[in-house]
Amino acid sequence: TAHIPIITACTLGATLAGVGRFGESRKYLDLCRISYQNTTIASRKSAYLVAGLHAALENGELGQEADLLIEQFHQLGFNIWNAPFHIRYFYILEAHVRLRQCLTGSDKRREFKRALRNLRLAVNQPAFAGHVLLLDAAQAWLNKDLKTCQRKLAKAEDWARQASNPWIRIEVHRYRAWILQHQGRDESASLEVQIALRIASSNGW
Repeated sequence: TAHIPIITACTLGATLAGVGRFGESRKYLDLCRISYQNTTIASRKSAYLVAGLHAALENGELGQEADLLIEQFHQLGFNIWNAPFHIRYFYILEAHVRLRQCLTGSDKRREFKRALRNLRLAVNQPAFAGHVLLLDAAQAWLNKDLKTCQRKLAKAEDWARQASNPWIRIEVHRYRAWILQHQGRDESASLEVQIALRIASSNGW
């Protein structure tokens, strides 16, 4: 693995985390970190930071390591309006990480609000639109606006079906389950979880 291209190592680091192979993911991310430390080229540094944050989101490591990756990315000083697509993808990951931190009890609402604002600025690709809808729904839930939350989740689900995007579909059902559970509707929440699991399983996740 020591001689594979860095972009391949970064891709494998994120992808393997996405399918639950966290030990293998860590080996590739360690190679990416070495490249990050040894280069002064911002785009190459960003490859590790994008992959590292994606892996952190997948394996639930949303503490200091995720915070550091986000801080290091913003220190690179990319222009959010003209950054390449693969760099803009970081803003999707950052917003999801900040949301997960909020939902697990961390006081990160200010950071989530900032991340969502950045993501809206980064939207020049159709692939980003569903994430904005989904995260807008989550923000409405955090603001105790259930009606807006449900409306945005429905829009995100419609977008995901039209775009054949299983990630958004899974997240819609996960967040519906989370809301229902907090309302004491455990049976309905369980059904939403089962739907999310079926979508994940049908996509090999």
